[in-house]
Amino acid sequence: MNQLHIAVVGNCQSAALARAIRFFVPGSTVQVFTLDELPGRFAGSEAMLAELDKYGLVVAQPYGPDHFPELDGARLKTLRDRVIQFPSVEFSAFHPDCIYVVSHRGGLHFVPSPLGDYNSALALLGYNLGLSVDETVGLFNEDVYERAGYFRVWGLSEEVLLGAGRAVGFPIERLYHSWMRRGCFMHSVNHPKLFVIADIAGALLEQGGISMVCRSVENHLPDQALFSAVWPIYPEIGRRMGLEGTYLFKKPTVSDEQSPIITLQEFVCGSYASYRGYPPGTMHSMRVDEWMGKSKFIEYIVGRRSTP
Repeated sequence: MNQLHIAVVGNCQSAALARAIRFFVPGSTVQVFTLDELPGRFAGSEAMLAELDKYGLVVAQPYGPDHFPELDGARLKTLRDRVIQFPSVEFSAFHPDCIYVVSHRGGLHFVPSPLGDYNSALALLGYNLGLSVDETVGLFNEDVYERAGYFRVWGLSEEVLLGAGRAVGFPIERLYHSWMRRGCFMHSVNHPKLFVIADIAGALLEQGGISMVCRSVENHLPDQALFSAVWPIYPEIGRRMGLEGTYLFKKPTVSDEQSPIITLQEFVCGSYASYRGYPPGTMHSMRVDEWMGKSKFIEYIVGRRSTP
C-alpha cells in the first residue's frame, strides 16, 4: 500500500493540514474527509472503513457519534496500525469574548454576526439586557473584562489544549511551548495560525515514519485562515500578555473591492441587527446564560447606564 496516499479526517482545520502535508511530501496524495460531510458521504461504517482502507496513512481528529453515529473516533482506531490521532486546536485565552450563539428557532442553528458564526459574549449580553449599541460598546473595557473573568482564561485554555493532546497520545506539549514563544498563535478561538498547523502536520508525518523535504511552510504557502474571520486581541487583554491589541474585526474576505475590516462600533451595530431577527429567549450561549444567572454581575452591567 502506498504510504504517500494519506487521508485526513477532521474539522475545519483539516484542509489546512492537508495543504501542509502536500507541501512537506511532494508527490503525496492527500484526501480530506471533513466531519460534517461524513454522514452524507458514506452509507454506513463499513463503507467508510472500506474507503479509508485504501490509504497508507490515516490521520484523524477524535470525534463523537454526532458526526457519524456508526463509527465514532474511538471505533475508527480499529485501523490502529494505520491511524494516528491528533487533537483539534482550540484556545480561548487570546479571544475570551469570542463565542458561538445558537437558536432553536426554525431548527437548531448558529446565530450570525458580522463575522459569521463568531459572536461577542458582551454584545449578546448587552442586547439581552436592552442596552443601546453605544452602551454595549462601553462594556469593552478593562474593569468589565476583570469582572467577566477574561484575564483568567489562560490556565483553562492551556489545560483543555494539552489535555486534548494527551488524550490521543499526540506530543502537543512540546509544540505548544514553541507556539507561545511566537506570541499569539490563534486567529480566533478555533482557527490556529499556519505555523501551528504546520507543526502538527510535521509531527504526524514523523509519527507515521514519512520523510519531509522541508519544514518552512510560511515561506511558501499563504495562511488561508486569514481569508476567514479574524477576531482581534483586545488592547487591555493584549497588554497583560505583552502583545499589541486592537478593536478592529476582520470579516470573511469575499472581494478585494471592499475592506473586510470593521470597527468595534460597526461590529456591535451589525450584531444587534442580526439579533433583532430572534425573539427574546431564543438565543443561547453557555457563557451569557451563566452571566444572566449572576445577579451581582448583571447589576453591575446595568448600573453602568447611570455612570457618567
